[in-house]
Amino acid sequence: MAKLECKSAQKGVVSAWVEVENITDRQVAEARARLDRLLVTNMQISDAVATAFVELTTCAPKANPSDLWQHVIYRHLLESGWSDQRWKRVSGFALERVFVNLYQPRLLSNQVRMHILNKKEANKLITKLGITDVQASKVDLFIEGRRGHEWLVFGAAHVKSSIAERIQDDVPASLAFMDKGLLS
Repeated sequence: MAKLECKSAQKGVVSAWVEVENITDRQVAEARARLDRLLVTNMQISDAVATAFVELTTCAPKANPSDLWQHVIYRHLLESGWSDQRWKRVSGFALERVFVNLYQPRLLSNQVRMHILNKKEANKLITKLGITDVQASKVDLFIEGRRGHEWLVFGAAHVKSSIAERIQDDVPASLAFMDKGLLS
């Protein structure tokens, strides 16, 4: 079990300590060092965070992924000088990449795949699906199934790390997809 310090950004507030089961202090230190190394590569920052998290969940598969995200990755970046706002911008994109990296191998064996499209491709696909009033930025992952030699979109996944985004962004986009008979 790892015992991790949660420092407050406010002066005079005493740190809290969190115990994270099924991971050791050494694994935490190694994961944080790996994240630091990834962040100084030419890799996109969100890709570096996603890669570090996927590797961490692989080396500590019985640990609670939410604890790893919050206490190993997020807390480390705050202690490294990141602002909470920077984390919010990067973590959303990183979490989308985490979903693809973790679930894609499992889905492909069932002839299903998910992927992130750039804005132009996503808007083109949304129009092709007959969905109006939804912009590409409101759909995080497209989900396709294979029929013969062709991949067909049958739904979307909305990956958000905050409740406010889920309500503002996901509900209207999700309803628009479901109105067209697609999963969301």
